[in-house]
Amino acid sequence: MERRGFVTLFVLSAIPNPVFDMAGIAAGMLRFPVHRFLLACWLGKTLKGVAVAYLGSMSVSWLERLLG
Repeated sequence: MERRGFVTLFVLSAIPNPVFDMAGIAAGMLRFPVHRFLLACWLGKTLKGVAVAYLGSMSVSWLERLLG
């Protein structure tokens, strides 16, 4: 967390897992800067949301072809 904290937080917030809570606790204990923590989390969660939305839109056409 001390060397690669931003990347660690970004990756753990981009994938759905319960380990992210532990990373947040570790970041707080190591006094990771709040603005960097929030930026890493925001970027990771945004990437995850865009990926889910894109896959959802692609699945609609796939289901139409499958059922139609």
